[in-house]
Amino acid sequence: MNSTPIIKVAETKTSRAVGWSIAAALAGLGCVVLPHYLLKPCNYAEKGYAGTLLPWFANAIGDIHFLPAMVSYLVVGIVLGVAQPHRWKLMGLLALSLPTILNAITVATDMMHHSDAHNLFPIEFAILWFVGLPVFVGAFIGSWFGKRAAEAN
Repeated sequence: MNSTPIIKVAETKTSRAVGWSIAAALAGLGCVVLPHYLLKPCNYAEKGYAGTLLPWFANAIGDIHFLPAMVSYLVVGIVLGVAQPHRWKLMGLLALSLPTILNAITVATDMMHHSDAHNLFPIEFAILWFVGLPVFVGAFIGSWFGKRAAEAN
């Protein structure tokens, strides 16, 4: 029996999972950042976050658009659930990972420059994760459809 096809299938599944993991992290970041930059009025002036390491992210988090971000997370969750139906929880966590990491970096660098900045930072993370909760609902729904599609084939 030749074991080469099994190895190729395993490598393909692994590389596909890694690719979807990267896509999940980037899509989650887009769900938070893109509504801010796509929905702002043309005459909108950015807040001055002097000394912050990621001003584009700080502006997006400082003016987060709840409903568009939540709908975006729901859609991203559905896509991720269909694509990786057996890893839907992991895909949901990965979608929330990059915004959480970048927020932690932003909070840490801001607190280094201004000790009184972000004195309610746990609430910032709670809001960020509340906005991202629909990704799990979407991923669950998508995994249901993904499993049914896999069974049909």
